[in-house]
Amino acid sequence: MGFGGSVQAMISTIRNNARPKKTAFRTRKKDNDIFHLKSRHLVCKTIPTPDLERIKNDIRIKAKKESKRQRLLAVLIISPILITIFLMVGYKIDQYPENKRLEDRKYKKMISTEKKINYILEDGSYFVNRGDYKKAKTVLFKGHQLKPKDFRINFVTANAYVLDCIENEKQCDTATTLVAELKKEYGDKSEILDLEFLLEQK
Repeated sequence: MGFGGSVQAMISTIRNNARPKKTAFRTRKKDNDIFHLKSRHLVCKTIPTPDLERIKNDIRIKAKKESKRQRLLAVLIISPILITIFLMVGYKIDQYPENKRLEDRKYKKMISTEKKINYILEDGSYFVNRGDYKKAKTVLFKGHQLKPKDFRINFVTANAYVLDCIENEKQCDTATTLVAELKKEYGDKSEILDLEFLLEQK
C-alpha cells in the first residue's frame, strides 16, 4: 500500500470513531428537560398545624424566659449602684454642719421675704400710680408688717399718704408724721426732701 492509501485509511478511521457533535440548541433543550424532569419529583416538606403551634409556643416561652432573665440581670446591676448613691447622699447629709443648715434656712427665708417685698412694692406702686391710694395703703401695710424697717416700703407708704393728702385732703397729719419719721430714720435723702416739699406746698 502506498503512502496515499495509508493517509486515506487514517482519515476514514478518525471519521468513524468521531463522536456526534452537540449543538447549543440541543444542549440547552436537553438540560431544560432534565431540570423539569427533576422538579416534577421535588416535594416540599410541610409541618402539621399542631406541631407548628407547639413550635411557636416554645419560641414564645423561650422569649419570655430570656426577657425575665435580662430584667433580673438589670436589677442586679442597677441595685448596688442605687444603694451606693443613697448611702453617699445620706453620709453627706449627716456630715453637713448644723450651723450651715441654719444659715441655709435663713438665706431661703430671706430670699422668700425679699420676693414678697418686691411683689408688694410693685402692687402698691401700681395702685399709687392709678390714684387708688386706699388700696395702695392696704397693700403696703402688709409689707410694713413683713419688714418694718425696709426703706422702700416706708417711702412708698409715705408717698401714698402725701399724694392722698394733696389730691384728696385725707390723712394729712399721718402723711406729715410719716415724712418726719423717714427724715429722722434715713436722713436728708432727696426722695424724702421731695415729699417734704410737696407737703409744704399744699
